[in-house]
Amino acid sequence: MIDMDKLNDETKQIEGSLGKAAKNTQLYQLMAMQKSLVFFDAALDHSGNLLKSLRAGERFFNTNGYLRRLHDVEVEVVEAQTMVRITNKLLDQYSTTVSAIVSNNLNLIMKVLTSLTIILTIPTIVGGIYGMNVRLPFANAYWAFWWLIGGTAVLCGIAAWWLWRKDYF
Repeated sequence: MIDMDKLNDETKQIEGSLGKAAKNTQLYQLMAMQKSLVFFDAALDHSGNLLKSLRAGERFFNTNGYLRRLHDVEVEVVEAQTMVRITNKLLDQYSTTVSAIVSNNLNLIMKVLTSLTIILTIPTIVGGIYGMNVRLPFANAYWAFWWLIGGTAVLCGIAAWWLWRKDYF
């Protein structure tokens, strides 16, 4: 039971850190705890079967004192099995939650990067149009470059404002 208490404490610690960040170390900790729970569950099942065999064999525990102690041990094993199964379900839920958090963080990063790419594409398009060997308005004017830079900045600003309004930043 001491090991189960230790696992429960570690589970609570990971649960507290889930809100801060979801990193690979937390996933590895969850995986290690689930692995430990599998071993606990197998050991408890084996212990339960052993206790049933001891109860069935009347020659081992034939006095009331031994039978009471055997019953107490059986109750402890059943409680430990229940605790292992509950903790395993909780760890499955934590694992799902961590996966969802990681996925959400990735989606947010991709959304911001896509928005930045859209904004950075505008100057490329404008520069590409004015870089063609065709006649364009104000191409020979001495102030055309600065108007082009200003117009591009305004277009980028409008695109950034629109994306910000749509909650892409």
